[in-house]
Amino acid sequence: MSKSKHLKGLLLTGKICLTVTTVLFAIISTASSIAMENAGTISAFLNQPTQILEPDPDARYRDLEYYKSAFDNLTDVKNNGRVYAETVVDEGLTLLKNSNKKGNPVLPLGEGASVSLFSTSSVQPILSGTGSGGGGTENVSLIDGIED
Repeated sequence: MSKSKHLKGLLLTGKICLTVTTVLFAIISTASSIAMENAGTISAFLNQPTQILEPDPDARYRDLEYYKSAFDNLTDVKNNGRVYAETVVDEGLTLLKNSNKKGNPVLPLGEGASVSLFSTSSVQPILSGTGSGGGGTENVSLIDGIED
């Protein structure tokens, strides 16, 4: 067998090995990522526990509740949150000096006075995102607040 045929055979073998290794790496990387994202589902399907409970002989003598609530139920928590949010809004309002360049009071606006509102968010505001950051259902648009 000549050296050139032997060299061509080695190159072909190397190319095949590199291609197979690359494909296997891509498959394993993708599969491990999918498996990690679905580890809980896979464990539940295989009836494998995801937590191990360690018995603590002194547990009955210690208070194991980390975060104690001052409320008895979820309704009380929501009502308190609503009151707290209103308090934060009330304390966070900025009062402006009620005078124009001549020192005359500006507010309350006189009968027939006009105010400029810009953008669609003046009429249809997007106050927050969705999920846990979502706002309540009692939102008031800027224009409705000014008219009332």
